[in-house]
Amino acid sequence: MHQFLTFTHYVEESEGVPYRYVKDFSGEYIDGQGKSSHRTYSMYVRDLDLDVRTLIDPCEKDFLEQGAARQEVIYDSRFLLVELAKAYEIMADDIRNNNCRKLCAYIGQN
Repeated sequence: MHQFLTFTHYVEESEGVPYRYVKDFSGEYIDGQGKSSHRTYSMYVRDLDLDVRTLIDPCEKDFLEQGAARQEVIYDSRFLLVELAKAYEIMADDIRNNNCRKLCAYIGQN
């Protein structure tokens, strides 16, 4: 589930995880009319020096146990319906109080 829950990146940025930072990317941009200009965009990226390893489905159990998610099966496919406000608090707690251990592993995590 975590691999597909891009909301996690929002929580990471909002909480200021130690393994990501804002990086600027610059280059030529060509608009719909073919006009070229130089643009700079920012992204919240992983620090490659910290060898960050995303964990598979790290919070699903917590989401289910704490009422932030429920499972549904439609035909032969399993879905997890996630209440994002509750999921945010679960992930933020891991970031604030558990050094992000349920989200990932990285050099210097302790």
